[in-house]
Amino acid sequence: MIRFLYGSNAAGRDAALLCHISENIKAGEKAILLVPEQETVTAERHMVEALPSTAQLTFEVSNFTRLANRTFRAVGGLSYRYATPAASALIMWKTLRTIAPLLTQYAAHAATDLRLTDRMLSAIAQFKAYCITPEALTETAQALPEGDPLKAKLQDLALVLATYEAELHTRFADAADDVSRATALITANKHLFSDTHIYISSFTDFTAQELALIKVL
Repeated sequence: MIRFLYGSNAAGRDAALLCHISENIKAGEKAILLVPEQETVTAERHMVEALPSTAQLTFEVSNFTRLANRTFRAVGGLSYRYATPAASALIMWKTLRTIAPLLTQYAAHAATDLRLTDRMLSAIAQFKAYCITPEALTETAQALPEGDPLKAKLQDLALVLATYEAELHTRFADAADDVSRATALITANKHLFSDTHIYISSFTDFTAQELALIKVL
């Protein structure tokens, strides 16, 4: 069951949220408050001040990264070989040089323009946040007319994404995949949060990746 707390008074909403969580704690029920990463420390401080010390036994403040990590620790999948920014940049640089002859829109810059490495890494981070796969890029490109510059661009991006992912995952994991991996694990292990109240607060929007995780919760 999903319940929504509406109101123009933020303090009133927070008080109502705290009341619900307090009732869970008194009943010995588990609860998680999911907030944006930048709000986590503030929310933890507020909850420590507002709740009894025994709350830590059944309640926690979390964010999407923490929730994914918690899932991995419970059912497996925790990686200790995340690619560093430098490693990711080197792999992307190698990817672009390797596939440069196969590109059209980016062919002139793929092997020489180092700025393209950063731009491609930024694009891939957005693709992952919004669950856009190489297959989706290719399918969209195929629906566009020949000669459309966007068609060539999407085809190039699909090739870059697929090649980069294949190269990256031979040696490293990507932290940008954690929320999606956690979603798959929770789907396969429905007992993980079946006895837990999930509260979500302070978000202004969600990525497609985050919405998929919320859906399985």
